[in-house]
Amino acid sequence: SAPPATPGAAVMDVFTAVGDRLVEELIPDPDEPGGLGWPHNLGAGATRPSPWSTAMGVHTFVLLDRVDVDLAAIATTLGARQHRDGWSNRRLEVPRPDVTAVVLAALSRIGPGGADLDAAWRVFGAALR
Repeated sequence: SAPPATPGAAVMDVFTAVGDRLVEELIPDPDEPGGLGWPHNLGAGATRPSPWSTAMGVHTFVLLDRVDVDLAAIATTLGARQHRDGWSNRRLEVPRPDVTAVVLAALSRIGPGGADLDAAWRVFGAALR
């Protein structure tokens, strides 16, 4: 486990600790062979990645310029979780626009992973009207 950042720590040390913790908390997706993602609560023993948390992990990894995870596997996990042209953290009939927005932003950075991004953008745009 990465040591917590201490007062007066160099900014790079803090960023490294955050990236290292994210690598440690990456879990396999039981619903998608080879899929990876982050759970809703880090360190809580979760067994299934959530789309929102996984998308936020991607955003953080891109900002940290880290390349030590398989972003294609993460994109595949997010793509497989698309439901009715959007995403939700729960198994709902209607995708949530807030989760869809975060996932779309992440997939635009790492690739579609099999998701139908055009359909998701249409549904997201309609939800904003």
